[in-house]
Amino acid sequence: MADSRKPTTVVLLRYPSKRGGEHSQKLEFFPGELWGKYGFGLKGEKYLRGDLENRYRMRVNGKWFNYKGKKYTFLTKTEVKELFFRSIHLK
Repeated sequence: MADSRKPTTVVLLRYPSKRGGEHSQKLEFFPGELWGKYGFGLKGEKYLRGDLENRYRMRVNGKWFNYKGKKYTFLTKTEVKELFFRSIHLK
């Protein structure tokens, strides 16, 4: 069944690969309010529906991001920023 939820933000990253080609990654962000009862943060803390207002669920290249096996991982804007900048490798 296709997911009817639409992302609020989509980011396409393109960067050179080590072998001379180019890699790309598609990051999609969905507001936490679109999900049901609960979710988990990066530190393993459990959030109930009311706590998901300022959190986002991320899909990377069509697969949901999960941290340490937690099916519903939700991120704050600060956590998204930290993950994003950690993924950038400058020469």
